[in-house]
Amino acid sequence: MTESQPWPYNALSEAQIDAVFDLMFATYGDRFVRKWAEAADPEFLRRTWAVALHRVPVQLGMERLSTYPHPPDLPEFIRLCAPDRVEPAHRQAMLDLPAAMNREHQRANLARLKGEMAKLDQARGGIAWAYAVRERVKASRAVSPAVAAMAEAAIAQFEGDQS
Repeated sequence: MTESQPWPYNALSEAQIDAVFDLMFATYGDRFVRKWAEAADPEFLRRTWAVALHRVPVQLGMERLSTYPHPPDLPEFIRLCAPDRVEPAHRQAMLDLPAAMNREHQRANLARLKGEMAKLDQARGGIAWAYAVRERVKASRAVSPAVAAMAEAAIAQFEGDQS
């Protein structure tokens, strides 16, 4: 591959890939140089990495290099760039349940919850869903504009009927 070829459009910029390799050299020194000494074409290596890292959060990988024991190859570096996986909130909540909860305890809690929800529905004329949507909107949680509008219309109608 000659240097006169244009830089790939679907790649990190030359400055960005140079920054990655410069940091690896600064971090690993001669071990980095020896790892890639056998590369037939250093320019091909730069371009390959630049294309592979185009949509990868490279800064995160660069920050993690100081904790990595040896110069990474491309797949290792991509793994270093991957954000930490966080369990979804519903799984975290499941993990927080008491270990001693048994079926009887679950049924009692469910019955109590259903009773409270029935009271709420009765008190609000069966539009608890609309108030729940309103609370989601107030909490800046994802709600489609159409659902939010329907909820507000239902609440307005319900509160207008109560006057």
